[in-house]
Amino acid sequence: MAAEHAVSGIGKENILAIQPQNDPKRIKRMLNELDEATQFLAGIGRNPVEYFTDIKGYLEKVNIGGVLMPDALLDIKDVCTAAVNAKNIIIESTIIETLPFLKDLAVNIYNCKPIINEINNAISPEGDVLDGASSQLRQIRRSLRMENDKVRGTLERLIRSQNVQKYLQEAVITERNGRFVIPVKSEFRSMVPGIIHDMSSTGSTVFVEPTGVVEAKNEISRLEAEEKHEIERILAELSRLVHSNAPDISDNQDALERLDVLFAKAVFCNLYDCTKPDICDKLCIRITKGRHPLIDRATCVPIDVTIGDEFKTLIITGPNTGGKTVSLKTVGLFILLCQSGFFLPAAHVTMGVFEDVLCDIGDEQAIEQSLSTFSSHMTNIVSILNGLRANTMVLFDELCTGTDPVEGSALARAILSQIAKKHVLTFATTHYSELKTYAFETEGMEYASMEFDIETLRPTYRLVVGIPGKSNALEISRKLGLCDDVITAAQTTMNQDELNVNRLIADIEHNNLMAQKALEEAQAARDEAELLKRHYEEKTAQIAQRRQQELEKAREQASRIITDAEEEAREIIKELRFNTDGLDGKDKNELIENSRKRLQDKKKELEKKESVKKTQGLKKSDIRPGMTVYVGHLANNGTVLSVNGDEVMLQVGILKLKAKLSELELPHEEKIEPTGKKRAPADHKKIELKASGISSTLDMRGLTAEDAYIEIDRYFDAAIMAGMEEVTLLHGKGTGALRTAVHEYLRKHAHCEKFRIGKYGEGDTGVTIVTLK
Repeated sequence: MAAEHAVSGIGKENILAIQPQNDPKRIKRMLNELDEATQFLAGIGRNPVEYFTDIKGYLEKVNIGGVLMPDALLDIKDVCTAAVNAKNIIIESTIIETLPFLKDLAVNIYNCKPIINEINNAISPEGDVLDGASSQLRQIRRSLRMENDKVRGTLERLIRSQNVQKYLQEAVITERNGRFVIPVKSEFRSMVPGIIHDMSSTGSTVFVEPTGVVEAKNEISRLEAEEKHEIERILAELSRLVHSNAPDISDNQDALERLDVLFAKAVFCNLYDCTKPDICDKLCIRITKGRHPLIDRATCVPIDVTIGDEFKTLIITGPNTGGKTVSLKTVGLFILLCQSGFFLPAAHVTMGVFEDVLCDIGDEQAIEQSLSTFSSHMTNIVSILNGLRANTMVLFDELCTGTDPVEGSALARAILSQIAKKHVLTFATTHYSELKTYAFETEGMEYASMEFDIETLRPTYRLVVGIPGKSNALEISRKLGLCDDVITAAQTTMNQDELNVNRLIADIEHNNLMAQKALEEAQAARDEAELLKRHYEEKTAQIAQRRQQELEKAREQASRIITDAEEEAREIIKELRFNTDGLDGKDKNELIENSRKRLQDKKKELEKKESVKKTQGLKKSDIRPGMTVYVGHLANNGTVLSVNGDEVMLQVGILKLKAKLSELELPHEEKIEPTGKKRAPADHKKIELKASGISSTLDMRGLTAEDAYIEIDRYFDAAIMAGMEEVTLLHGKGTGALRTAVHEYLRKHAHCEKFRIGKYGEGDTGVTIVTLK
């Protein structure tokens, strides 16, 4: 599945040849390299590797003195071009300083441009040696064209001649054995002097090369031989150039192969929503919400399993088709994938490093070898026990099945007991009920079961550790309509203690299922509450910021008003000082009265502007339960629940909170004039309310790239009006196509200062965090 995403044939082969490693340092290095590749894809949005072919065979040929043909030289040029392009894409990326492995790999790619230029100048994309490959070749081909034109001219004059046309079968020029000839009637062959090169099948036509062009054609043959020799010289020269740079070219192909494998694995991990596992020194494996990659994500039920901390052996029981084998295979596959340098399809995984994964899964029954189901399993188990060494994961599917249940369960207990003495982990599935008691009584062992919903008669495919499973045969039969008499008769033949245990297990399973559902509902409610809390915290911070901006604006406005007033007063005093001299009493009084009126007008203007700034809180008599009020510090409407003195209990969205009367106003859409009449809010208030309600997250899941661009533009405009500095774009993980398109758009967007992929807890690669300008 990962190999499908490689761009080259050799890359696919290398991925298919990957083997698990058991060196912790090497495994960690492989995972870190893959981590850099996934970061590069998330940040840059493109694979730096172009298609290339394997040229190692060509390099071996030139190393022993061989000459390469044009097609081989073009393949070498393509490898060199792909290497240079990959180097440039990686080095020029904006995140290269955070990716030390990719940077080191790219820096050490040899600059092959001289080789690329030499091959481009000598060979066309179709594989022909160009005239410009050398001055000698250009001169030879020019002479060839001239000689060919001369021959054709001579022949055309000949076939148009009245003396010759009557001897011709047809007035055309053709070619036989590389020589230009004309078709002459057999009975007139002696009338056209020349060399006969061929005859028609009927014998009625002979193909004659006239004497006049024989010498010219000989010259053409000589020039063609020179052309061939010159082409061979050019190819030999290019082959020597390749030979002199063979180590660097080989290193470039090695780098391309590593990059191809790495980015194919990264694409695979992105498609299957894989996460980087943590490697620890302890022999254990801890899986949270692990998914088998072959099961469709829409129907896959993740498993949670831990083994190696409190116990070394886990025994799973439960009905058929309940998911036991899939859980077992998921654990084994996770170990092999991790130690092969892959991320894992899970929320989180921690594991140690295993020397071996030994498994007995499936039915290897072989008629030709006289092997029964039991015999085939036991042959495999004997091989496992004989080859068992420390730091191994052992996987048993239906341990010791296919034989008498009493003997089979006894043998299974003995095998598990023998394996438990080693430093290994064991994961086994079984139908033997005796193994439940064995696991319960034995230190270092634990039982688990695959959950089964008895109400729907369907397995839930959830692995539940610490609860033994049961067959549910009687309950299923009753649900399917088997009469109670038969059920009761079956129960009477069973041991009473076993019935009590089954009832207890059923009660535990039911209670656990209910508790799990309650936990999931509580978690969903908690996530919603956290989202709302974060939303209101951001909103409060935005409001505080806007309030501070308004205060600054008000201070500036007040300062301007005071300055204007002082200037007005100075003007009035100046006029009084210089204009009263020489006036009689009446004119002087009139001037003073006018000046006094101007000062009074300025005072009223100041008082009016000051009154606009003041916010009047509501009185207790204005408040009643059930009415809607505007909460100033939240910039939102709320519903009054109760009034206690000057404190009011409010419901704002899903939140309940207390507020002072002085912090409340009538809703902006219901402002009351002194006359008691309602008035509509001002337009700018509508805009403020709308802006203050902007969410910090834009959900674009399911949109096309074009629709997403439109939504981003609208959202950024509204967010900037609301004073928001950082927003979240929710595009989901999926194939990564929408994320890539969004990132390309953000790089050119005027409102985008910078952006990054979400961290763990923010939404990972499913979200992009944008800082607005």
